[in-house]
Amino acid sequence: DLVIDKGNNIAVCGYGVEAGQDENFTVLRYDENGNQLWSYRYNGLRNWDDAASSIALDSLNNIIVAGHSVENTNGYGFQSITLMKLDTSGNLLWKKHISGDQQGNVTEGKVITDEFDNIYVSSGEEYSPRNFGYMLAKYRTNGDSVWRSTYSDPRFSIYSHDFILTRNAGLIMTGRAYGTNTGYDITTLKYSQTVSASEENIVVPERFNLYQNFPNPFNPSTTIGFDLPMKSDVELTVYDALGRKVQTLLHRELSPGYHETLFNAANLSSGIYFFRIIAGNFSETKKMLLLR
Repeated sequence: DLVIDKGNNIAVCGYGVEAGQDENFTVLRYDENGNQLWSYRYNGLRNWDDAASSIALDSLNNIIVAGHSVENTNGYGFQSITLMKLDTSGNLLWKKHISGDQQGNVTEGKVITDEFDNIYVSSGEEYSPRNFGYMLAKYRTNGDSVWRSTYSDPRFSIYSHDFILTRNAGLIMTGRAYGTNTGYDITTLKYSQTVSASEENIVVPERFNLYQNFPNPFNPSTTIGFDLPMKSDVELTVYDALGRKVQTLLHRELSPGYHETLFNAANLSSGIYFFRIIAGNFSETKKMLLLR
């Protein structure tokens, strides 16, 4: 699978074989001219049959990738879904393993993100050797689990292929079903989900506010947070000590509430930098220090 970020960089995923090992989970990033920027590889505990097959981006161009790996070391090696998040430099932010409800294989299908950077991942060809079915899971952008839903039918073995988000935060999932004396059919499900308070923005800040970055001083990454009391077009920009623009972190419409974004200064030298927010008629600038 592949995705293209806002800077026209390309991220791809798949698997590769290295000396003394079987398939390894592999993610590569290229610039728009095809020059490789970095590679990330993951080898499961069982040291075989690990592969990535679906990739997505969040609003900060961090990479979310889903694949399968074999993590148990006792007896037969059953596959589990491996879900991980990498930053724009290829550093691992977090990793999750999703096993089947019963002992057996569960392979990945697809991973997507929503406007709040929540992550959804589905099962693929197999959910369990005893009862094939659909599995769909949701995670926060920090990797916290929100919910997990499974569906099976005693008359059919079903294999999920694809799913989408609807405008009202619902989900539609489809795949193929195989039953006795029926051949292959199609099974399509529609889910609803309860939107959390943060996503509904029930707690709305009373005023605009730009928070001091944390940590500060930092090396090489820091988080910048801000409050929006109303839906606003937001531009968040970093400048050097001479007032030259270094990087635009955000430039899009955001819903009311608290938001945060990551500033990665891996390619910058030590020194004082400034970050400035413009949201509607509100603007504010703060200072931060990069120390190598």
